[in-house]
Amino acid sequence: GDLRAFLGHRPVGVRPLGFAGRAWRSVRRRPARSIATFASVAALVSVPMWFELSAISARREKAELLASLPALHTFESYPEKRAEVGVAERAQQFAALDRILELDPNDHATRVARMATFQDVGDHASAARDAAELESRASSRYLVALAARYRASRSDAFGVTAIDLEGMPEPETDVDRFVAAFHEIRMRKGYRSYQHALELLDQAQSYLPARDLRLIALLSVGDFQAAHDAAWQLEGVYGHPTARTRHVIGASCCYQGRYSDAIEPLQQSLQLRPGRHGPMHNLGVAYKNLGMLDEAERCLRQAHAVRPWIWNTLHEMSQIMIERRRFAEALEYAERIPREGTLREGVYRPRAIAQVLFHWALEDYWTQQDVAIEHARRAVESYDELLAQDLRQRERSSALRERALIATLVEGDESKLLDRYLEIASFDPLNPLLLRSLARFLPTTPDRLRSEQLDVIRALFEQQSQRLDHRDG
Repeated sequence: GDLRAFLGHRPVGVRPLGFAGRAWRSVRRRPARSIATFASVAALVSVPMWFELSAISARREKAELLASLPALHTFESYPEKRAEVGVAERAQQFAALDRILELDPNDHATRVARMATFQDVGDHASAARDAAELESRASSRYLVALAARYRASRSDAFGVTAIDLEGMPEPETDVDRFVAAFHEIRMRKGYRSYQHALELLDQAQSYLPARDLRLIALLSVGDFQAAHDAAWQLEGVYGHPTARTRHVIGASCCYQGRYSDAIEPLQQSLQLRPGRHGPMHNLGVAYKNLGMLDEAERCLRQAHAVRPWIWNTLHEMSQIMIERRRFAEALEYAERIPREGTLREGVYRPRAIAQVLFHWALEDYWTQQDVAIEHARRAVESYDELLAQDLRQRERSSALRERALIATLVEGDESKLLDRYLEIASFDPLNPLLLRSLARFLPTTPDRLRSEQLDVIRALFEQQSQRLDHRDG
């Protein structure tokens, strides 16, 4: 047929084999060699692809873990109490930090956090190993000195107090500045220390963890709007919210009295990292100031269960019980505030007790006068204890005004009650507890009010109206 035609120089019907045909014929003739060639080509393509997919997966997992880390993991208010954190919570913290460092051993910020966490539980050897590893990966004079200080940490102490950080070299790199600021904030030494940390972090903003830590420094120095704005900007850089950024946004709204705006970010922070005291406490404060007492009490009880030693949650629970007119419970919470501590508990405890007795006396004065006068006497004693403390001027002035009113009840001089009440209310016009008592202080007919008293009362109602409009808006 075609072969004879071809040999006879006649037209033939066969066309040359294409690439696929030749390849298939080659496979059929030499199958082993073809399979080996295919495997080699597949390996050349798939191995880099596998590494790339693994890297993407690792980056995603690391980002999710970092997003779940809480804002105050190593910065809680009581350094001496950090060792008392529950076993389950501590295990969760270590698991996240360990995994991040498995995924990225050069994550210096996470290594610093784990180093501090080891120190908080008294595991000085592990903390020193992490400090040495940090120094080897990001070597500088500052980190060499820091590693030496961690090796020499006191075995009888926990946390940052076990390390002597005096006389350290000046930080030179952004990592140095981050680490130095981290320890400044951990020390909880007050405004100047926080301001120094902020200055260090302002010089290290090309290092992303420094921008994250800067949020805590801004809150600590009271620059709440700057903290709020910086957290939003950081979420834009990350491409997603984190438990820390959401907490800072919510907390900054609370501190500025924007309680409605605080609710959602605080809830989101708790979704990203459940069970944290800070956002739960702040959520309770926001609900309380919005008049949502059931929600407030639920959040504050949960916060107290997580950190029973933190005074401000006890104080907020006491305030809620006052609003519910459950004064015996309010007094119980106030009396559970420690008598002394590193956060001015010596001031806050007598003030909380005095406020409970103050409102209890006002509540009972027109129905159980003898009982009310006894509450008032005890309140005066608590105010005197408070005034013996080293108070800020505003605190002293407020305590003196409240003491003057409650002392008037003890003295039985009702002619002075309204003036002293209005003096207090004019300084705290949005206090719902004071406004509730107003009707009891007013005379039976308006013509018995002086013009200056009427002016103060009008101003009180005007400011309360504005508050309600703002809350409803």
